[in-house]
Formats: sequence, structure tokens, C-alpha cells
Amino acid sequence: MTDSSSNSNDDANITIEIDTLLNDVRQCVEKCRQYHKISGISKLERKFRAEDRFLQRLRADTSDVNVNHLKSSNLTHLRAVIEQIEEIGPEKINGVLVPFKDNRHQLLICELVYNEGRTWMKVIARNAQALHLIWKGNGHYGQRSILISMRQYLETARHNEIHYQTPDVVFYFVQGVTEPLANLLKKNGIIVKGSIVEVNEQVEKRLQIVDDFSSSDTDEESESEIEDDNDDDYINNNAELISSHEPSKINLDVSTLICLVSELTHGGHVYRYPSKWLEVPAELERAERLAPKLEKYMEGKELFICQTAYEEFNSIVNVVGGPNEKKRAEE
Repeated sequence: MTDSSSNSNDDANITIEIDTLLNDVRQCVEKCRQYHKISGISKLERKFRAEDRFLQRLRADTSDVNVNHLKSSNLTHLRAVIEQIEEIGPEKINGVLVPFKDNRHQLLICELVYNEGRTWMKVIARNAQALHLIWKGNGHYGQRSILISMRQYLETARHNEIHYQTPDVVFYFVQGVTEPLANLLKKNGIIVKGSIVEVNEQVEKRLQIVDDFSSSDTDEESESEIEDDNDDDYINNNAELISSHEPSKINLDVSTLICLVSELTHGGHVYRYPSKWLEVPAELERAERLAPKLEKYMEGKELFICQTAYEEFNSIVNVVGGPNEKKRAEE
């Protein structure tokens, strides 16, 4: 009886939380309509509508929904874009989700362009402490350091001058940024917006454990570490230093392998599915394609897979995979 009552309360709380998010989404959609004259605002509105559909499907059946499903929403990031439009002033915004290319024709989507094109803004919604850990190389697999984004923005801005001037690049941190990371970004020409916070004790301890484990007693290696720290000052002058933060080897897990062969990521997203467990990822795939991102990230890198993951992946494909998926798995 207690378990039943507890589950009922959990469902009610989830429903209330979803309703709150849905209300936020609808307010943001209305604001997009209000700012309809801004170039690219319709793209932002479509993203909000995708979030609305995602949340509606979760609300239709909350029995298997947990907090992690709600955390998968992009609403924090998208809502911050709207908030910045209002803070900067809609009349000063020149474009939303504006595509730019660098000299290598790599595409970058800039959330906001304003001040007659002289300022670009990237919105970062990730938690400040998580960003710090990733920067220090202590994040989870596949999480990209903010330094890579910094390099992309600075390089692309340099190749897209406005009136013979390189646009200023602003990184807006919705949930704040740690002081050491903010200082590094500022040193390299990024304008940092958002609250500056201290590295919390838990993160410091986690990094200290890693440092203690990997440190060496030799003077030669200690000198090398000092030189590595000093390299931070020269990232803006040598983009290759930032590139080195991106791994040259990738260990593929089961979920990544499934994404690479799934029919859903190879055109199947265009269909409507009666099951919410298929329709929700299809909706997310319609909003933003996953396979091209994975393929781009893996390009030029050495790929690995452990035996256990390999066997589990093949087992899944053999049991539930369609003919096209099995063919891709063999490739």
C-alpha cells in the first residue's frame, strides 16, 4: 500500500514538473512570435515546438518517466537564448542560430549575432563544475571541452570579418563558470558573461585524486607540467594546442554503436511511431541529427571497442535489428 501511494505521489510530482516546463515552452513560443522580425527566430521557435512535443509525450504516460527524462530537455539552453534577446534588446539582434563557415568550410551555428554583426554569442547551459571537470580532462566519454568551442568560434570569427573587423565573441554561461576557466577564456579573447564561481570542494578533491595518481617524482616531468600550464597563455596564437585536447583514439560503447547503425538515425526519424519510446527519440532526431555529428567527431580518429561491448552490441542487433541495421553492423 505504501509503495502504491509513493508511486502515485511521484507520478503527480512528475506531472506538475512537466506542466511547469510546458508552460515555459509555450511562453517562449509566444515570445518567438513576438520577435518574428528577427532573422532566424523561426528556427528557434521550431526547436521550442520540438521540446513541446517531447514533453507532451512524456506527460501522456508518466508511469515510466523519471527526472532524467526531464533533464534531457534542451529547454534551459533554448530559454536562455530568448532571455538574452530580451536583455540585449530585440532591436539590436541581427540573427538567431546563424550559420558561419571557417576557411576549412566547417559549419558553426552561432546562437546570437548582434551589434550590427560585430558581436557573436554562444550560450552554454552546462553546470559550471561539470565544465571545469571536462576542461581538466576529468569528464565523461564524449564530453567536449569548452576550449574546442573557443577555438572554433575564434577561428570562424577571424574568417568572417564585419567592416574589416573580427567580431567579438561572447560566451554566456547560464549556470556560471569557474574562475580559472573564465580567466583562461578571457586571456584568449573571449568575453565571458555569467556569474563567476569558485571551484567547489568536491571537484577539487576529485581532481586532486587524479593528480596524485598521475603525478611523477622526477624533476624532468615536473618541469614538463609547468610548461604545459604556461601553454594556456598561447592558445589563441596556436590553435593546434587546443586541438590536442581532443582525443586521437575513441573507445566506442554500445549506445554509440547502436546510434551508428540504427534505422532511426538513417532516415527512420521521418516516420511517426505509435510508441512513445520510439517517437520521443525520433522527435529529437528530427530536431537535430545525431549520426552526422558522431561521424564528424570520429573522423580521422582511431576507433576501439572492447570485447564485451562488441558481443553485447551484436547480440542486440541479431535479436531486434532489421535487415538494414544488420547490414550496417557488418560494415
